Amino acid sequence: MGGECGVPVMTQGFTRICYLGIDAPYVESRTQYNWYSTDTSVAIVSNFGTITATALWTSEELSKKVIIRAVYKNDITVVGEIEITVYKDTNASSTNIIKKYGMDVRQDGTIGTEVSSGKGPTIIINDNPTVTIHKGYTRLVCLGDDSPTNIIQHFNWTTLQEEGDTGYALVSQYGTITGTVEGNITIKGTYIYNPRYVVYIRITVLPNV
Repeated sequence: MGGECGVPVMTQGFTRICYLGIDAPYVESRTQYNWYSTDTSVAIVSNFGTITATALWTSEELSKKVIIRAVYKNDITVVGEIEITVYKDTNASSTNIIKKYGMDVRQDGTIGTEVSSGKGPTIIINDNPTVTIHKGYTRLVCLGDDSPTNIIQHFNWTTLQEEGDTGYALVSQYGTITGTVEGNITIKGTYIYNPRYVVYIRITVLPNV
């Protein structure tokens, strides 16, 4: 699924960063530009120039083109644009691709109370790490480098109670997990732009002692 450097092609659900050319009036920061997509059903772009291929159109077409524009805030007559071809994931109805995850090591330094209180250590990103959380405490989901995005809100987070499970936990749209009932429970994250990419987190909720 990797994209070749410099080639304006993307696959559904993945991201690329749009960089400014040497002829741009200000190249030190992409936040000096307003970023636009001509069709958000094909791709969206953040304030930092990060493009996400949404591929949400409903036609039978397997690819579409979209133009991403950068408009210089200090002179709106200065405009840069690039045309991106976005391809749908033709395997989207096949087997899920399970992504790696970890707990509590957020880039902004935020951690859950499970770690900040000394109840438990951080959990390094891995294929299927063991996750425990004490009742009433929180952990924060962290995504691995194999994820199509590092934005937690681009996943829908839900709880799954499997047969025999006695535990329960709450999970927010930001991937903050709070243990509420002792026992085992599974948290599922589904990527909103390509539901084939999922995260399954098996959690044991421990008594708060």
